[in-house]
Amino acid sequence: MLGLTLILLIAYHIYVSGKLSALDRQIAQLKSSIGNMAHTSVSTVSPNPIASLDNINLQAEGDPYTNFSPQAVPVTPPITPMYTSYDMSESAFSVWLKQDFLVKLGGFLLLIALGWFVSYAFANNWIGPVGRITLGILFGIALMIIGVIRISKQPSQGAIFTVVGSTTILLTIFAARGLYDFFTPASALVFMFIAIAYVAFVSVRYNREALAISSLLLGAIAPLLTFAPAPDITGLSLYLLALVVGTIWVVYRLKSSILTLLALGVVLLHTVPYIQASSYTDQLIGLLFSFVFTMIFLVTNIISILYSRTDQTEPVHYLTAMGTGSYLLLWIAGGAPTIWHTPLYLIWMLVFATVSFLVYIKTTNRTPFYIYGSIALGLLAAATASLFDGAVLTIVYAIELGALILLANNVVLNSLVARRLALLYIGIVVLSMQHLTFLSGYSSFSAADFSALLTVTISLALTGYSLTKTKPDIATDDSVQPGLVLVSMALGYVLVIIWLTLHQNLPAGEATTISLVTYTIIGLTLYIQGRVHTMTSLILAGKIIIGGVVLRLLIIDVWQLAVSERIVVFFIIGILLISTAFLKQKPKLQ
Repeated sequence: MLGLTLILLIAYHIYVSGKLSALDRQIAQLKSSIGNMAHTSVSTVSPNPIASLDNINLQAEGDPYTNFSPQAVPVTPPITPMYTSYDMSESAFSVWLKQDFLVKLGGFLLLIALGWFVSYAFANNWIGPVGRITLGILFGIALMIIGVIRISKQPSQGAIFTVVGSTTILLTIFAARGLYDFFTPASALVFMFIAIAYVAFVSVRYNREALAISSLLLGAIAPLLTFAPAPDITGLSLYLLALVVGTIWVVYRLKSSILTLLALGVVLLHTVPYIQASSYTDQLIGLLFSFVFTMIFLVTNIISILYSRTDQTEPVHYLTAMGTGSYLLLWIAGGAPTIWHTPLYLIWMLVFATVSFLVYIKTTNRTPFYIYGSIALGLLAAATASLFDGAVLTIVYAIELGALILLANNVVLNSLVARRLALLYIGIVVLSMQHLTFLSGYSSFSAADFSALLTVTISLALTGYSLTKTKPDIATDDSVQPGLVLVSMALGYVLVIIWLTLHQNLPAGEATTISLVTYTIIGLTLYIQGRVHTMTSLILAGKIIIGGVVLRLLIIDVWQLAVSERIVVFFIIGILLISTAFLKQKPKLQ
């Protein structure tokens, strides 16, 4: 089987080489003909067009066929189209086949005979296991040597031969381990790594990124071909560390950021199964190596960003940053003892926050700053979640986010960052849903729920007010103002707290009546203040609240409240609304 593979590879190489050589000759001939045509076109043009026209007129008086001088007319030769309708591959193959046909035929027959001889020798055990493995390794080495020879003239061919040779060595060692029990898992991995490192060296020597990627992928496959009897996290981690360090060297030489992302993926795929290892020692070893890998990928990606030739960071940098943070979070959450979670999260939060700050002051590109800053915030959130839960967790999250926004807006004086941080309130709103007891019954509304909702309300109100008083750092045409949105959300929480608190402590009818009257007073207050200070947002908020109260009265409460409660609530709210007739009208703000 190996002999047949050898024959096919050599035959394919001869075929492709001949075809490419014929194609090169055709291209050279085409260039030569185009150059000759261009030269003819230039040389036949008369330097004096008027004289040429006179000459044409004179010649026309005589015999137009015998006296006509073609040298006097500018001649434009026909242009040969660049794309022809014939099959160039067939033409190249036919040209290659005609050259030294007998020699090629004899070589082909000789290769067939050699392949049969190798197969026959294997079948009759003329070549033992050692000879077969040796022959496979030598064949792989020969292909890699051919690849290096060819890569200077034919880069694509050379790269293919080099990769095929390295793959042959890997498969030969794999067969030696699986069929004949040659080598140990460690020695097999070492020999495979040597073949892979050679491919990486050739990729750097001849500046071939595709060859470097192939080398990394071969390195990812190699640990699966060793038939290790038992998982060894130490040996695997050391191998991955050597592979990653070699990849970083290639990244430095080739300036290829995609290799960093691929190396991160290789490490992640190989180490995930060990996160929930049965052995406590294996978990700790994997955790320590995860910190080493995280630092390597973090530093490499930051250096690549800082020394990028343009201010536009590539998407591969973003993916590497997010992948690094996710890899770290996964290992801490699953591989570290529970008691270690909080300090580890906080330590790495400081690391990523420092990196984010360095990117902020060293480059004008703000996207990496936001990405690494988001990772730092994610680690802070994970540390908080590892310490608290329930209402306390909601309270701490609201305080942390409010403090960060106020710090960015009033101390760092970067309102753009503060506005971006305000988007994180979406998570806090979702988290606070557990404290809104509309569906589970008002009796379950506890003091802890009240404290959590009140803290979220205060946080929203303070940060929203701060953002409304600060002008954006850069010109923006955003129709939505984050400060007003946060203040409106705080107002919504106030209404919810009033409703839940009253229904917790009063009968349902009385609680609803007092709530609706209170809502009406709040709505009218906002409406009047908006009219006085000519603030459209306050007027709109007041109208929305009053409209909601009226709709609830007419659709729900008219059927649910007792007659006495209905009379009271309709009477009071009606009087309050009629009182607006005594306000001074300002039509533009209606």
